[in-house]
Amino acid sequence: MAASEAPPADPAVEVSPPVKNSEDVTLDAILKHLGQFGRFQLIIFLLICLPMMFHAMFSVTYVFTAATVTHRCSVEECDLPGSNYYELYTDWSIPKNGKDLDSCNRYINSELPHWNYSVDICTPDHFTKNTEACAHNKFVFRDDEVTISNDFGIFCDDEWKLSMVGTINNLGQFFGIPIGGFVADRYGRSFSIALGGILGAVLGVIRSFSPSYGWFLVFEFLDNMTSSTLYSTCFVIGIELVGPKRRVLACSVITVFYAVGEVLLAMSATPFHDWRMLLRITYGPSLILLAYFWILPGSVRWRFCSMMGRFGSMLAPQTPLLAKYYANAPAMLFAGAAIVSGLLTLFFPETTNVVLPTTVQEADAIGVKKHSKSKDLDLVVTSSQAQ
Repeated sequence: MAASEAPPADPAVEVSPPVKNSEDVTLDAILKHLGQFGRFQLIIFLLICLPMMFHAMFSVTYVFTAATVTHRCSVEECDLPGSNYYELYTDWSIPKNGKDLDSCNRYINSELPHWNYSVDICTPDHFTKNTEACAHNKFVFRDDEVTISNDFGIFCDDEWKLSMVGTINNLGQFFGIPIGGFVADRYGRSFSIALGGILGAVLGVIRSFSPSYGWFLVFEFLDNMTSSTLYSTCFVIGIELVGPKRRVLACSVITVFYAVGEVLLAMSATPFHDWRMLLRITYGPSLILLAYFWILPGSVRWRFCSMMGRFGSMLAPQTPLLAKYYANAPAMLFAGAAIVSGLLTLFFPETTNVVLPTTVQEADAIGVKKHSKSKDLDLVVTSSQAQ
């Protein structure tokens, strides 16, 4: 045998063809080749963080708009038009709750029913230790803060209406999340972000003009229903956009922007004490999200799935024409497609020739590569034959 000749192949040894790794065609593998976090991805990521920040502000504005303002009863026989929250006569005319003045009660003045405004009855000896509720809901406020409490006259026994705002806020999110999920699946995540952001902004500005408590609750519900999925949608796009090595960083940055939004809301509430102006300052800038209909690209995975779905939507209107040739053809076509789809699920790369799991641990282990001794043996046989 010549030295240049290769040894004859042993028919007993089977050479298996190279197996294509299913991970080589995933989006993560594509991002590894194109770039984990390039300039384009950075720009889109920053655009995603902006509505995330707005959503943080939207979801907690009720903390300031429905806050309880510090107040005390108006002491008619003592107070003047410019009287402050703390006055000398509040020591004997207003009971105290710890260090603070009582918000809803005052001491009874025995001379008040007979007072003719000409005699000074604002002295300690005219007040008893018995208390009564504030007359005609007249109050003196400590600060110049204006919330729906003093704007709509919600005090004392009606303060449950203030906590109801938080309930309506979360109720709107409860109903909005499934609706937002449907919109994101049907029209795309970028469309969902733009639509939810702009509707939330418009409804928030409209809410600042609410003429009554009832209208305020209506727009509180609608606002949070339309913008409830901003956080989850932005989070998914942001994580999907970057490569595997940058996802932990992306997750942290997105969370930071959410916290920044809450801080900005608190900073805005410091100089703007009127709840109506606060809502306009908070929701007004978010109208910029209208531009996201044109500048924000859609999700890669959603666009691919949408492309395949559009093929189906183009072919579906033509299927009834088959009935001209055979009456049951459309029904057989749809039934056959469903059966074929079910059979194809048996050949997914992740589950082909895999025993169905019976425990959570076995389910987690699906797709995990294990070191095979048979492969090592094949390598040893191949190397020995080459020698």
